[in-house]
Amino acid sequence: MKTKMLSALSILLIILLATTAIALPIDINKVEIDGERVDDSEVRLDVQRGQEVEIELTIIPTEDVEDIEIRAFISGYEYNDFDEIADSIGPISMDQGVKYRKTLRVTLPEDVEEDDYKLRLLLTNRNGDDVIVKNYQIKVDLPRHELKITDAIFHPGKNVKAGTALLGQIRVENVGEKDEEDVVVKIMIPELGVSATDYIDEIESGKQEETEELYLKIPESTEAGIYQAQIYVGYNGNHDKVLATSVINVEENERLQQKTEENTVVVVEQTPAEETVVPTTDWKSTVKTVLEVVLLVLVALLVVIGLIIGFTRLGRD
Repeated sequence: MKTKMLSALSILLIILLATTAIALPIDINKVEIDGERVDDSEVRLDVQRGQEVEIELTIIPTEDVEDIEIRAFISGYEYNDFDEIADSIGPISMDQGVKYRKTLRVTLPEDVEEDDYKLRLLLTNRNGDDVIVKNYQIKVDLPRHELKITDAIFHPGKNVKAGTALLGQIRVENVGEKDEEDVVVKIMIPELGVSATDYIDEIESGKQEETEELYLKIPESTEAGIYQAQIYVGYNGNHDKVLATSVINVEENERLQQKTEENTVVVVEQTPAEETVVPTTDWKSTVKTVLEVVLLVLVALLVVIGLIIGFTRLGRD
């Protein structure tokens, strides 16, 4: 009994809401989604997740209207409280009998579930009860082949010293409908002329896989500075690819710098000194000669004195 009463109250509430929602004096002449004209029938329009959906309205006011807001949104997305699938225009004013073209854009996240949804259009004003609500059936589909790079992990980090190794791991997610095999992953630093390659055997649809560590040797001669690491993922028989970039900061290696300084030979050029002329006179030889002469003179004097004494004694005898 209580269940029936609740159902009756729910139906009554819906009827009251429907009857109190008076239509705004605006005629929606045409609605196009991604260039395809749609109506509020049960025919679904196929759209792919991860894409931007463009909604174009052609509207004609039957009266002058003010403070109109137009909102397009999709309900039921798991993370709508963080990243709402919605767009809006307004408030705007429009004149009677003028055709207006308005464009809204909503982006379908890559993690929205594959399912049927309603794209809802809501036209309201500032303080009135008048509203216009339109619902359009869409089918959110998956692209047949699509991978995305979800993370790039570097060891020991994005700061690396010249002459040491940089190890990189790339995480790839399959957001497409088909499983992907033999996925090639490359990391390249073109400015340094280094690269590394790895293969992922299989990535199932809706799953993530990670490469082994890719080894990059940073040359010892690398100057300190910021360099761009390019990440390439090839899949679907290498017919499709996805690219990403990351920044690597190469620092100077103090140990290598010190070793270079120790091995550096400093050559000092010497200016030839002026030659000093040294006199060739040997003063020792001169002194020796003088002494020899003096000695000879003394010997001669002694001989003379001896002779004189000898002759004097002979004369006395």
